[in-house]
Parts: sequence; structure tokens; C-alpha cells
Amino acid sequence: MPRSARAKVTVNFQQRKGSPLDGLSGGASLSRSYGGQGQDAGNVVNMIAAELVKTIRAGNERHFFQIEARALAKRLADEVNAELMRVGQFIATQLIGTPSGPPNAGTTFIDKFEGAVEAHWQNLSLRTIRTKQGNKDRFFLHSGSLKQDIRANIGRNLVALNPGLGRRTGGKEVVHGPVRIVPYYHDPGGSKIYKIAEIEVNLFSQSRANRIASILNEDIFDAYSSTRTDIQYLGRKMGLSQDSIDKLMGPALTDRDRTVSRGKRGIISRPLLEPALAYFFAVRVPRAVARVINRYRISEIR
Repeated sequence: MPRSARAKVTVNFQQRKGSPLDGLSGGASLSRSYGGQGQDAGNVVNMIAAELVKTIRAGNERHFFQIEARALAKRLADEVNAELMRVGQFIATQLIGTPSGPPNAGTTFIDKFEGAVEAHWQNLSLRTIRTKQGNKDRFFLHSGSLKQDIRANIGRNLVALNPGLGRRTGGKEVVHGPVRIVPYYHDPGGSKIYKIAEIEVNLFSQSRANRIASILNEDIFDAYSSTRTDIQYLGRKMGLSQDSIDKLMGPALTDRDRTVSRGKRGIISRPLLEPALAYFFAVRVPRAVARVINRYRISEIR
């Protein structure tokens, strides 16, 4: 995948010829484009699009929208950003400080993701426990500085990754932040109602595809699989201090029998940021979109 590729999640609805307006058919168009050639966007992007298709199709089949399309786009963007602002708090309260299992053997299964993402973290070693002054059986919790850094910076920097969309030349779409809507208008008696003909939620637009691969592909975050996310890159994007980034680097995830050396596998990271981001993008962001769609749709006009 080209390193400069960007992600885009688009859901299109078209009216079938000869069918009534409530017969809009939906489908997802998912791509990272580079030089005019589309690229696979990864499992998480597919999950986002699938949820958008399901939500908007349900709204389109028997419902219309009467709120202005521009206002709907703003509410969608605001709700997506509000979810992203919660990521740092989620990591700080739900993941940092999770108890480790017995040291030197096995992994600890972390189940904070509603079954959507799995994380199996390598148990703390005796060496790690000896170096900690307190919270000796707790993941990532030494002085509390990592928790404070993540809580303060992750959310606002995630929002900054999705700065907004440009308007297409000659298009009828409305844009607010990372959300673009193309309304399909129906105007019986001047009521100005519409359905969503196309919606685009542009995520990850300021990140490189190959540097956040484990998030996009929803890799299993465990002690036996190397995560391909570049933690130095991701940590900088999240606004974390170098001290915090260093804490996220190891102890190394290892192969089952340690047959592959650390040097041959590149950078290996402790899985903390990756599963949380995958969970929010795959579950919490689509859920936020669904809340807005369901809040502002109106009954079918016959």
C-alpha cells in the first residue's frame, strides 16, 4: 500500500429506475487512492462502512430528513468528534492499570471492547515488576504520567487527524468537517424533505496508511503477533511526549517460541493505543453516526 495513501469511507445510495423514492439501494465504496489507483482500506474501514450502510439504509427505506442537510452534516461531524475526544479518557480509565496475570508466562486477555477487538497483553515480567515503585501488577502504570499525557492529548489530536473535506466543483453536496452529505430532495407541497443520496466520513486523512496498519486491519493485539503500527509515528501524531512513547515500546511482543529475533522483526510495541483506536473507529464512531441519523429522521411522507 502506498505510504502516502489516505483513507476514505463513502456510502452511496442510488434510486433504481422506475422505483418509488423509498427504493434507494445502498452500497459502500471503500478506497485509499494514490495516483488514481484504489487500494484496500483495511478491515476497520470496512466495518465502519458496513455500519453506515446499515444505518442509512434503514433511515432511507421509510424515513426522510427535514432538518437542513447542512445542519445534519454539522451534527454528524460534531458527534464523531465528540466520540474521538473520549478516546484518551477511555484508555486512561479502562486500559491503563489493568491487572497483569502471573509474570513470566502467558498473556492477559483484555476485554473492554464489546467483543469487537481482542487484546492479549504479555504478562509483566519479574524484571518489570522489580523496577516499579508501585502498582507492580498493573499494566502501563508507573508514576501516572503516561495516563495524564494520554488523557490530555489523544482526543484532540485524533480530531485534528480529520480536518475536513473540500467541496467538489459543481456538486450539490454539503460539507462540515470530515462529513460530506449529498441530499436527494423530494419536495411534496414545498415541505423540503430529502433522503441521503451519498454520505462520506473521511477518517485518518492526516495519517499514513502503512504506519497505522494494525489499526486499519484490526490485527489481533496479542503477545504472539507483531503489530505493524509504528508507535513512534503514532505517538507523535497523538501529541505524546517522548517519555510516553518510550513507555509504549516494549517489553517486546515475542513469538511463541522466540524463534524470530527482535532485530529481524523491526519495532515491536506494547498494544495500548492500537486496540483502543480500532475499537472507537469500528464501533463507537458508527454508533455516533447512527444516533444522529435516528434522532433527526422523520416519518415517511406518502
